Amino acid sequence: MVLILALLLSITVFTAAYGLPSQETSARGDSYEALLREAKELFREQRYQESLKVLEHCLALNQQDPEVYKMIASNAILVNRMDIAEKALKTALDLAPDDYLVLFHLGALYYTDSKFHQAQPMLERSVKLNQDYVPARLFLGLALEEVGQEQSAAASYLKAIEIAERLKVRGEQPYLYLGRLLYRQNKMTDSLAYLQKAVQANPQSCESLCLMARVLSVQGHDTEAVAALNQCLHAESNYPEAHYLLSRVFVRQGRAEEAARELALFQEFKKYEQTKKDPRKNQRAIP
Repeated sequence: MVLILALLLSITVFTAAYGLPSQETSARGDSYEALLREAKELFREQRYQESLKVLEHCLALNQQDPEVYKMIASNAILVNRMDIAEKALKTALDLAPDDYLVLFHLGALYYTDSKFHQAQPMLERSVKLNQDYVPARLFLGLALEEVGQEQSAAASYLKAIEIAERLKVRGEQPYLYLGRLLYRQNKMTDSLAYLQKAVQANPQSCESLCLMARVLSVQGHDTEAVAALNQCLHAESNYPEAHYLLSRVFVRQGRAEEAARELALFQEFKKYEQTKKDPRKNQRAIP
């Protein structure tokens, strides 16, 4: 970390290490505060490369502000430069070791890169510093699942649900993640209760609706399962899993023609699925 920070004290080294185009910084007379405001505005306008260029000017004036590195990471994630994001977050953590948001985003970054054992301590520290921050508890639960600590993961999700309900935080993720874990543990009745709450929180969540349909089918409630799948397709007609699950229901019901049609739609839409973003990984902006 010390080495990274030392390297970033030079604007020339910064542009080389982060892969950004080199620019003359002395030509601008903007104050540091004005430049940072400009970078944030460009970020809000989704002009991420331009925001990074302005942040280069910021670093020419001040290399000790963690907010700059947090903004660099936010932009870098959105232009798919995770190497830049990781360096920036590590530097921010050196400068602000008790910033729960930096710890959260670094942990989330490790999680998305499948570095689960590195993600876990970052997320645990984030939760310790801000016990009411729901996203950190959710990502901690995901990381704990990946390292085989399912009981601890369930506890993290339950705590996230408690906090979200107390603070009236909207969103289906706490219910969905716990419902999915219980489904994997073959606890169908418990799973269904949380998935129903996930759908209540977001009636257009196809992930929740499809998983609820799976549980309902396992329990022999195909009519309710089809209703959930149709609700998903009303919100997102090209959602591949919904078409696949419908095809399986129709096969069981002996409706071969309808099953074949849904399977064909599944195969057509599935090839585009890789371009979609996983909402669990879409923790982009760092306030």
